[in-house]
Amino acid sequence: MLKQSMGIAALLCTCSAASAETLTVAGVYAAKADIAPDIHTIAVEGFGGDAGQELSFLLTDLLQDVDVTEEPWFSFVPAATLAQIGSIEKQDSRILAGVEPSGAHSPQSIAVLRGTARSQTNDYETSSKKVKSCVEKENGKCVERIVEVYECRDLTVSYSPSLRLIASDGALLYENSDYREATQTYCEDEDRIPDPGNMLASLAAQYAYSVRLEMAPQFRAERFRILESRKGLSKADRPKFKDAVRLTKSDPAAACQEFIKLESDYPKHVSILFNIGLCQESQDELGDARKYYLRVLSYEPGKDIALASLARIESRLAAERQISDHLNTR
Repeated sequence: MLKQSMGIAALLCTCSAASAETLTVAGVYAAKADIAPDIHTIAVEGFGGDAGQELSFLLTDLLQDVDVTEEPWFSFVPAATLAQIGSIEKQDSRILAGVEPSGAHSPQSIAVLRGTARSQTNDYETSSKKVKSCVEKENGKCVERIVEVYECRDLTVSYSPSLRLIASDGALLYENSDYREATQTYCEDEDRIPDPGNMLASLAAQYAYSVRLEMAPQFRAERFRILESRKGLSKADRPKFKDAVRLTKSDPAAACQEFIKLESDYPKHVSILFNIGLCQESQDELGDARKYYLRVLSYEPGKDIALASLARIESRLAAERQISDHLNTR
C-alpha cells in the first residue's frame, strides 16, 4: 500500500493561488531517470571537492526518506563495507566491476554512488547606485536635493556538482552534472552583506532535490485550478455551473456530480469536460481522467492545462510500473 507522506515535496511544490477554486490531486509520480529496478542498496563513496561531503550528506538524507512503499526505496552503506560483499576494481573514472555476491546482498541490488562538488565565490565591483535625498524643505516641499553615489558589488557563488551511479557490472545507471550559480548585489549604504555560505547551501539543496526527483518516485498532494468559464452555457445553466464551482470548496464530490449532470447537455464544453477530468484524477480514476482531457484537446488542441494534466497522469502510471518492478526484484 502506498504511503501518502508529504515530506519535503509538499514544501517545494507550486500550488494554485488560494483565491482560485481548486481540487486536490494526490498521488505518486515517477522517477525521471530510468534506473534499473533491481537497485536497492547504494554504496556511497567519499565525494570529492570542497563541497562534496555536504552534497553526499544531502543526497543520503533525501533518498533515505523515500517511502512510497512499505519499505525504504534505497538503503545506504559506506563504500568501504563492500569489502564484506566482494571486491571493487576501478577500471576507469566511470566503471565499477568485480562485486561478488555475499550475505544478504546480490551484485544486481547494489550500485555505487560517486561524486564531486566544487564551489567558487567571486566578489567584484558593479554599477554604482545613485540615491536622491532632500536636504532642505520649505512649507513642506523639498527645495534642495542632493544625489549621493554608492559603490555596489556583485557576490557570485558558483556550484559545480557531478554524480555517477554505477552498477556492479560496470554499467553507468545515472549521471548528473548541473552547474548552478547565484548572484546577489549589495551596496555600501546597506547593512546587509550576502552570506556566501547560505548562498552555496541553497544551491546545493536545490541540486540535491532535483537528483532525488530523478532517482526515485515521489508522493505529492497538490491543488489544481478548475476552469470557470461559463461561455456557451444557457442563461438557465450558468447558475448551476457557478454553484458547482463554489461547491469545490466545501463538498468536492457534490461539485463533481454537478459537472457530470451538465455534461449531457454540453458534451463539447471545455470547462465542463476539464473539470470532470480533474474530478476523476482527484479520485484516482486515471483512465477516465485521461479520456476527458483528450476530449478537451479534441475541441481545443494545444490547451496547456489539459496537456499538463495528461503529463501528470502518464507520470503516475509510470510510477505504478516503477514501484511494481522495484518490489518484484526484492
